[in-house]
Amino acid sequence: MGAVIGQADPQLAALFAVCAFAGLRLGEASALKVSDVDFLRRELRVCRQVQFKTADGRAEIRLPKYGSERTVYLPDGLLSVLAEHVRQLRPGTDPERWLFPGGRDESQPVHVGMVGRGWCAVRERVGLAFRLHDLRHFYASGWSQRAVMW
Repeated sequence: MGAVIGQADPQLAALFAVCAFAGLRLGEASALKVSDVDFLRRELRVCRQVQFKTADGRAEIRLPKYGSERTVYLPDGLLSVLAEHVRQLRPGTDPERWLFPGGRDESQPVHVGMVGRGWCAVRERVGLAFRLHDLRHFYASGWSQRAVMW
């Protein structure tokens, strides 16, 4: 996963890390705001997802799929990636700003098409054959391995 993050577009590297190390769906990761990251408690609140189904192509914000609002623990590495992402790419004082904004339009979350193109590009550079959604399974398999060790 380190190669993916290192080779990814800097605007998307932290989003890919969130999918892999917090187990979020693409719509959930895209809809994160800076205020959803609690750096002191080491937690990430998942309380919305983005859908791009409106006629004008703008984002529709909804509750997460199947009502799966939750708080996710952030491991050290992911916490560091997010802190650096905010420091370099999302500075400011508005806690309600998008963690991953939509390009030139920072009033919108990142569009799934932009994420998909970024994923395809990094996949080719690194030589991966799996989908972005498979990062969610990567996260889940890590938890199942931890459960076996306990």
